[in-house]
This record gives sequence, C-alpha cells and structure tokens, in this order.
Amino acid sequence: MNHYHRFFPPGVLGWPRLLRRVGREFLGDNLTAKAAELSYYFLLAIFPFLFILTTILGYMAGPGSVVLTALEHYFRRVVPPGSYGLVIETLHQIRSSAGAGKLSFGIIGTLWAASMGMSSIIDGLNRAYQVKEERPWWKVQCVAVLLTFVLGTFLVIALLLVLYGERLFGFMANRMGVQRMYALAWSIGQWFLVVVMVWIALAFIYRFAPDLHRNRWVHVTPGAAVSTGLWIVASLGLRFYLRYFNTYQATYGSLGAVIILLLWFYLSGIAILVGGEVNSVIENAEAAAGSRDARFAGEKTPGERARTFSP
Repeated sequence: MNHYHRFFPPGVLGWPRLLRRVGREFLGDNLTAKAAELSYYFLLAIFPFLFILTTILGYMAGPGSVVLTALEHYFRRVVPPGSYGLVIETLHQIRSSAGAGKLSFGIIGTLWAASMGMSSIIDGLNRAYQVKEERPWWKVQCVAVLLTFVLGTFLVIALLLVLYGERLFGFMANRMGVQRMYALAWSIGQWFLVVVMVWIALAFIYRFAPDLHRNRWVHVTPGAAVSTGLWIVASLGLRFYLRYFNTYQATYGSLGAVIILLLWFYLSGIAILVGGEVNSVIENAEAAAGSRDARFAGEKTPGERARTFSP
C-alpha cells in the first residue's frame, strides 16, 4: 500500500466522505461540549502564563524596550482585536508589580490549569478514537503534565523566534551577503516557522495523549495539519468578523473582551478535537481497506479486533 497519502488528508476517503464522516463523528461524540470545557481551562491558564512571561521580562527588559514592544506587536497579530486591549492591560498591570512570589504563583497556576486542559484533551481524543481510558489516574496526570511542558516549550520557542529571530536572521543574512532580501524573507518566514511548530506540537498531542498502543506518527500528521489549518482559518475569520461586524462591545460592554477571548479559545478547542477525529476516521478507513498497521475505531492496537474474535 502507498504510504505517502497518510501524511496528508484526506487519505483513502477523498474530501467529501472525509468531511461527512468527521462531522458526524464529531457531533456524535459530543465534542462541542468538550471544546467548551477546554475554553474554560485555556482562559484560566492564559493569565497565570502572563504572570510568568511579564515577570521574566521585568527582569530582562525595562519599560518601552524593544522586547516588550515586539511582544505587544505579536499579541496584536494573534489575539482577537476585541480582546487585545484586555490582554495588554493585564500584561502591563502584572508587570508593574513583578516579583518572585508572583512568578511562583504563575508557574503553579499555569501548570494546574494547562494540565487540566490537557486532561480534557486526552478525554476528548479517547472519545474520538472510541476507546476507554484504562491507564492509572496518576499516569494520565503525568502524561498531561509532560505534554503541557512540551506545549509550553514550543510556545516559548515560537515567542523567541518572533522576538529575537529577526536579529539572528539578520546576522545570518549579513554573513551570507543577502541583506536586501532578508527583511521580506523574515516577515514571511517567521510565521511559517510558527505554523510548523504548531503543527509539530499538535502531532505530539495526538501521538501521546490518547490511550492507544503503537500509535505511529504517520497516523497523527493528517489531523495535525487539518487542526493547524482550521485554527488559522477560524482565527482569521473571527478577526474579520470583529473588524467589520463587531457588536460585542455594544451588547456586552466591558464583558465583550472576555466573551471574545472565550469564543477564540472555544474555536481553538474545536480545531484541536476535529484533528483527533480526522486521524481516527482516516485510520479507520485504512484499516477497512486492509492496512495491517491501522486500527479500527475502538481498537487500541492495530488488529486487536481480529485477534479477539479469531478461533
């Protein structure tokens, strides 16, 4: 069997059937409710994370520094417009009183909220694969914490690329003698690198989060690609809506910024869980087509059903 198609959707199904099956399975597994749960934990995690970020920057950079200006510019391009002011105002308030105690609180708060969110993702992906969680409670929590650290590492690397990558890229361009091209190349390349890192981080989640055995990388990359693309489209769509049809501020007043932030987190949760359904549906179709290293829905190991019912 040709293995190339496994890296990219729609696999052996074709786009129409893949979209229909993913939509049916997503609604049948009630993952919209799980996405709402994720948005709650994301909201709890973001502000303690700001505690960590701004406290560290408080030691590294003074007011009006290039680093803080670049960070605010990054938030402006990522966070929905209606919530940007809330995030930046909170960032400045926290930074004005940065200290070791606040840093400790931020680390504990971020780790707790993010690991709870990761536990919710684990449960959602188990639903997508239709498998029952049989790992001990402590092992699930360890997996959640480790994946949280992995995501945090990728997030920090992405931030460092945005904040300091231009200097490094400029230095490399000077050494290579292509100074005239580096500004345009970096303006495009930095976001390409961030998108690639999001894709890899999601692949890590799909590979290790669900309670599956012999879960191969080729079976998680399609969902990671779809999830990354869906998150980008949802974020851009939300930005477009808020730019031209923003009624949240008029309807909800000061609460509008929080509601917009929650909506963005909700769409992000949907994107993550849809990616899990894509992986499950494609792998199930490959198993039905005769692939021995693919699993049917409900199987933890490829071929488990055949071995169970064999005479």
